Amino acid sequence: MVWVKFPKLKQQYWDYEILMSMGRCVEYPIAIDKPTAEGEYGFCASVLVDLDLSKHIPNQILVEVPNGVDFMQEIELSKLPKFYVHCKSLGHLMSECKSLQKEMRTEKDPNLIRRRGLKIKTTLKLHMEEKEVQKQEE
Repeated sequence: MVWVKFPKLKQQYWDYEILMSMGRCVEYPIAIDKPTAEGEYGFCASVLVDLDLSKHIPNQILVEVPNGVDFMQEIELSKLPKFYVHCKSLGHLMSECKSLQKEMRTEKDPNLIRRRGLKIKTTLKLHMEEKEVQKQEE
């Protein structure tokens, strides 16, 4: 979950339903922060949003105002958790991905691939020999 901030949002839009609706434009809104809820108008309103980090996160949204002038609202995100799309895991970036590093080491060292292939062939051969022995015993 991440706090989504709406900087320089006019006071008339600091309403719970409006802010939650704006949060839905980003992803799944959970709550608004205490200062926003209490009407402590400052630099920005904040909404806690449950984000799917594998999806695109907009940097602005269109706010459509009935009988008014629509406007583009800038979005700022609090510190995003580390997320790497390759393995779809939280807590690390590409440079820290053990899964990717393992794949890269395997590609760089052909002996690792060859050894892995021999193990598989040996295993298959053993299973085939066991089946032949079982057939002969019957």
